[in-house]
Amino acid sequence: MAPEVMEQIHGYDYKADIWSLGITALELAKGYAPYARYPPMKVLILTIQEDPPSLDTYDEEDGMEDETDQVDEDFTKNFRQLVEKCLQKNPAKRPKSQELLTSKQLDGLQDEATRNARRTALVEQVCEMVEDVGSSTSVSQQIANNKSGSMPGNTPISIIMSTVENNRPAGTTW
Repeated sequence: MAPEVMEQIHGYDYKADIWSLGITALELAKGYAPYARYPPMKVLILTIQEDPPSLDTYDEEDGMEDETDQVDEDFTKNFRQLVEKCLQKNPAKRPKSQELLTSKQLDGLQDEATRNARRTALVEQVCEMVEDVGSSTSVSQQIANNKSGSMPGNTPISIIMSTVENNRPAGTTW
């Protein structure tokens, strides 16, 4: 949540969504939210009072640097700049959506063919890494062996409603 949303002094606008984009980028890059180890009220205070989180200070703020053996991740300069642009405490300093879309950080995504090629490469890369839960065969083998055409682990779930008691909320078993 953007600092101006938490403060509730002057109101907020779409620039709060730009902040959220930066926070989401950090979460996707690091795998957890800033200040994830703190209770909600402390997160509110830290967000309002402290400098915004960055890729460089993220682990330090959450005390993760001592507990992980991970090497420092290398993030591109464009990604670092995008996060920095989005996570400005002053909403007036954050870019507008259109400015972000036309910025050099996202310039490569303007072409639809480039976006589709990146999307396809990413899907293939992720599918090669992930195996179906409880399976001893790879995803690509499961897809090849699957006659129904559905993805592995994507079986429908059936909910059977009991007719014995009608006074229970729908979909519950208690």
